[in-house]
Amino acid sequence: MSEVGDGPPGSLDIVEFNESWARWAEDGGHDAWEPYRLYPARGGLLQWASTEQRTLLYWLTEGSAPDRWPTVVTDDARTKWDRFDGSTAEFIYRMLTDPLHPHSTARHFDRHWFMSYKSPNREDCQ
Repeated sequence: MSEVGDGPPGSLDIVEFNESWARWAEDGGHDAWEPYRLYPARGGLLQWASTEQRTLLYWLTEGSAPDRWPTVVTDDARTKWDRFDGSTAEFIYRMLTDPLHPHSTARHFDRHWFMSYKSPNREDCQ
């Protein structure tokens, strides 16, 4: 993982982000992530994405090989948790292309599309 602040301006360090949530949960006694704990706890959840459908995507940081961490998925109310064993790439591929996948975005669209965003001005990044 990169050091905090190594990303482009406006980027978010996911480790720092998750560690701050873990401190908040621990300090306040919040159990919103039950039955899981948050990273950096051993085997804790490390959030790596969310969708516009308010789905939260986490790695379950069990074991020493991050490329084998399962994906755990929930909604923003954290009422139901789904675990997907397999690579992150496989999870994303199935989510984008398989309308029968439990957390599919493919069922919302009849075809793929791409929206280009204007690159930031180099002057804005200084």
